[in-house]
Amino acid sequence: MIPARPHRTNRLFVEAVLWIARTGAPWRDLPHAFSKWYSIYTRFWRWAQNGVWERIFKALPDDPDFVLPLGPADVKREGTDITVFAYGLMLHHSLRAADELAKEGVSANVVDVRSLRPLDAATIVREARKTGKCLVVYEDNRMFGAGAEIAALIAEEAFDGLDAPVMRLGGPEVPAMPYNKPQEDWFMPDPQKIATKMRELAAY
Repeated sequence: MIPARPHRTNRLFVEAVLWIARTGAPWRDLPHAFSKWYSIYTRFWRWAQNGVWERIFKALPDDPDFVLPLGPADVKREGTDITVFAYGLMLHHSLRAADELAKEGVSANVVDVRSLRPLDAATIVREARKTGKCLVVYEDNRMFGAGAEIAALIAEEAFDGLDAPVMRLGGPEVPAMPYNKPQEDWFMPDPQKIATKMRELAAY
């Protein structure tokens, strides 16, 4: 699970713990991984310093028993020209890129994958067919990353509805992401890189 927003982090984690409790199996035997993005936390901290901390808490549901089910993806922006699949920090970057392309007349459909396993294959295939042009954005190495599996799913299950090859945008083929800022910026997809790839896909 790779949530991109505060209320999803909170409620998906609660649901994961409840799921583990319901199974009755030893915790060490259950395949759960909960990924968090330092860059997203840094953004929330900047909000706090700017006096807009309440924006975070307004995103949290009032009902303490509310949870988000594990698995379902979420369409964050409706569009008609291209579909972008992303998760975690890349969702925020993709939404910013979609806003930029909207000024150029390109309508982007943006999907928050949210969970990699279970993977919401039905929603991914449906949204891929909606526009016929798909881009998968992830900050993994491009080869063998999670986005490669999503792209393969689209190619297998929605091939007859595609108007362009499934495109991917990920990190370059290096052993690990660098920790110094200039090389990290070189490695990571950002709104500008995503917008460039979206233009390429829309023009196909």
